[in-house]
Amino acid sequence: MTTGGLNRKIPVSPLRRNTKSSEGYSFSSNNYTCMKTVLIIFIFLFSGLLSGFSQGSDPARQSFPDKFTNPLLGENVFVFDPSMDMNEIQIVLDTIFARQSARRSEFTTNRYALLFTPGTYNLDVKVGYYMQILGLGNSPGDVVIRGAVRSNTRGNSVLVNFWRGVENLTIIPIADSTVTWGVSQAAPMRRVYIKGNLNLFDKGYASGGFLADSKIDGIVSSGPQQQWFTRNTEWNKWTGGNWNMMFMGVVNAPEQNFPDNPYTTIENVPLIREKPFLSIAGKSFVVQLPYLKVNSSGPGWSDVNDDETVLKLNKFYIARPEKDNSTTLW
Repeated sequence: MTTGGLNRKIPVSPLRRNTKSSEGYSFSSNNYTCMKTVLIIFIFLFSGLLSGFSQGSDPARQSFPDKFTNPLLGENVFVFDPSMDMNEIQIVLDTIFARQSARRSEFTTNRYALLFTPGTYNLDVKVGYYMQILGLGNSPGDVVIRGAVRSNTRGNSVLVNFWRGVENLTIIPIADSTVTWGVSQAAPMRRVYIKGNLNLFDKGYASGGFLADSKIDGIVSSGPQQQWFTRNTEWNKWTGGNWNMMFMGVVNAPEQNFPDNPYTTIENVPLIREKPFLSIAGKSFVVQLPYLKVNSSGPGWSDVNDDETVLKLNKFYIARPEKDNSTTLW
């Protein structure tokens, strides 16, 4: 249940032309075309086709059994399920992290997406450069990671902890009941439920980040973070603040005190639709399109509507690095 504001959901069918909602917002088939383009790029991210992504075979990938991958999504996408041996999954995670956290790894051309089908996992998920952690459930509660999902200090600070992300899962942290997400920009955490506390820093300085569509049962601490933007989230309490902390549609956000102090607080988000996300239905991957929300606060997944738009992957063109290029995709 969302608190602290009014969430009015406007179902939008991408297959209709010039559909108008009861709120007076107009949508057309152009929205579907735009969404389709975005999702093709989303699949590119998995397949490693975007500029700068590895075009060759990845040495770190070759030592892993084929059971961890799905031919549909590319060799740098790993798909785990709770029936697998947790020790084997941990070895895969640790091997990829070691590669993505080594010296100068921010300049590597390797990209990885680590997908978890619904169920409970006992794992320590360390997140390095160009690693995306994704749950494949309809809501964050469908995928539970008991242990840790974390981004830690590399060197003396997290000022260069960029280019990583986590979304659509529940984390039950074991160490001090706290998730450590020490990042500095380009490292979103969204659609996450943390059954504990959240630290947005580790050792040393930190410089910015983004949290959205999430719920934290405990306390969120910003520590030395210089700036942070949180949207459509709920927590028990927020502590800390340096230069600029922005809260929009956040339940239990600090009171506005800018410009004398760093908090800028807006009670509701006037109009928002969360990003599409990949999930699994039976044995098939699908893409879910969240509803448009008006004057909303708190996470949207706590009040899921079964009529939410779901698209099969055959609605999209999945590019493949061995045959596609700028000419074939034009």
